[in-house]
Amino acid sequence: VAVGVAWSLQDHLPYIASLYEITLLQGASEMVRIILRTAVVASLLLLFLGVVDFFCQRHRFIRSLRMTPEEIREEQRAMYGDPLLSRQRQTQHRALVQAHSCSGPSPDRQDAT
Repeated sequence: VAVGVAWSLQDHLPYIASLYEITLLQGASEMVRIILRTAVVASLLLLFLGVVDFFCQRHRFIRSLRMTPEEIREEQRAMYGDPLLSRQRQTQHRALVQAHSCSGPSPDRQDAT
């Protein structure tokens, strides 16, 4: 912003230095014109910086809402249980099914052949 204000005043420096040669009313009107131009330049620069900052802050906020890999794992464990325990249950279930299928025909079932 300071650079923008300096750039805005740069063109008027020789004129500002020679203000003592003109009347008070003319000098006051020229100073008001210079101040207004400088205020407009500063306002536009601040508006531009505000828009850029808005989008930067929005981007940071959206990134902060993302879950970390650890948070994703914790949520999966909360929803579906611990994967290690789930695998152990599946292994035990397979072992039981395999033992049951290898034991031969069950006494409840009689083949009518």
